[in-house]
Amino acid sequence: MTAAHSAQGEDNPLIHAAEYVLGLLEPRAVREFEMEMAENPDLRDEVVFWTEQFAELQVGAGDVPPRPEVFRAIKKQIFGRAFGLFSQVASYVIGACAALALVWVVFGMGLLDPYLSPHHRAALTSPDGTMRFEVVYDARQGGLLLHHGGGGLPIGTVAEVWLLVGDTAPVSLGRMGPGVETRLPVAEELAPLVRFATLAISAEAEDSAASDVPTEPFLASGRLSLGP
Repeated sequence: MTAAHSAQGEDNPLIHAAEYVLGLLEPRAVREFEMEMAENPDLRDEVVFWTEQFAELQVGAGDVPPRPEVFRAIKKQIFGRAFGLFSQVASYVIGACAALALVWVVFGMGLLDPYLSPHHRAALTSPDGTMRFEVVYDARQGGLLLHHGGGGLPIGTVAEVWLLVGDTAPVSLGRMGPGVETRLPVAEELAPLVRFATLAISAEAEDSAASDVPTEPFLASGRLSLGP
């Protein structure tokens, strides 16, 4: 046993060694104790002693769960009543109600609609802004809905829609009809490319046959993105 165990007085630094090891000292007292310990070998020995003593107390010690009656008494003391079968069922019912309420909020308010209704939209505009096409791609139906929102085509031409992906050659998705709106089917193999691709509109002669090469420059273009 070191000298601290026979020392008297609360202000004796050796007495504070055990408190230091247990982490009971205030931050300011810790700093003062460590400054003194750096110059006092007896104080360092005392810290080593208490560290070893407390370490021995922990050897073989493990968590001991409380007895069921003790655990129930603790919960009764905290919550004011015993937790039996009724309370467990009630907790499940409350949890289920909360989950249903969350589902109603998410689906009832349409928070997931942009993701559950996989519509991708784009506004295809000309460089000068005079020509505009609104495009909606519906992944469920696998088709494009195009609306000619403004700007006239050159006389004797029709609008043809092209898919532009990277440096690859443009792929024709079809020609728009004479009306304001046209629905074009999209081939299954092109569906993964269409969702976030760039679409462009070219003016093709009405009496011309389908071609793999668009007439450039494009009248309008724009990129599809996820939307409501």
